[in-house]
Amino acid sequence: MHYSVVSTNKGVFTLQRVSRRSNQEIKRVLVDQPGMFKAYNKGMGGFDRMDQNVGAHRILIGSKKWLWLFFAFLADSALQNSWLPYRMSAANGRFSLDLLAFKRQVAIVYLKVFAAERNVPNFMSGRPPNKKRRVPDDLRKDGKYHYLENGPKRRRCIHSDKKTKIILWSVVVAVVVVRIAVEVVVIVVVVVVVVVVVVVVVVVVALVLTASLVVKVVSYSEYTV
Repeated sequence: MHYSVVSTNKGVFTLQRVSRRSNQEIKRVLVDQPGMFKAYNKGMGGFDRMDQNVGAHRILIGSKKWLWLFFAFLADSALQNSWLPYRMSAANGRFSLDLLAFKRQVAIVYLKVFAAERNVPNFMSGRPPNKKRRVPDDLRKDGKYHYLENGPKRRRCIHSDKKTKIILWSVVVAVVVVRIAVEVVVIVVVVVVVVVVVVVVVVVVALVLTASLVVKVVSYSEYTV
């Protein structure tokens, strides 16, 4: 497929050799490129680069609402514009991320921050589990204005109301009672099994001794007769 281009800046024979991939030969080959494309690529930036990056990794969540396209474009543009300062920051030297990995990391951070945690008590220890950190390490250790604030004296669950403590202790008490009942049942079963085994062994030993004694008495009586 051939195209015709016109330029008022570059001449007709300002050609150069560039490497491009050939679908027919399935390899990279050298082709002629007009000088106007070289000048365009050299000055390419800003909106052109943003459109290229947004089009490469666009949000593909579909919706019937036509306003969703505007929202998705704003989110893609914001992430792309945030990725550019990240590339110039010191964090890029420690954790180098491309645009796709950067968008994935941002999504993971927001999922961790706003994720709903389950307040399920630990059945082994009878205590509720410690809460996971709701703020990722990237935000905790960035050294940006993390000052302590005075909070309420009474500590409570951040996801529930005042009744959380009562409900939680009720669950803990129920778990402890169930554990004690299970342990008592296990001990009773073990004791019964041990008693039954001892009784069976005693009965068997008594029968064996009785049988041997009877045999000896019979043999002795026959000998005396």
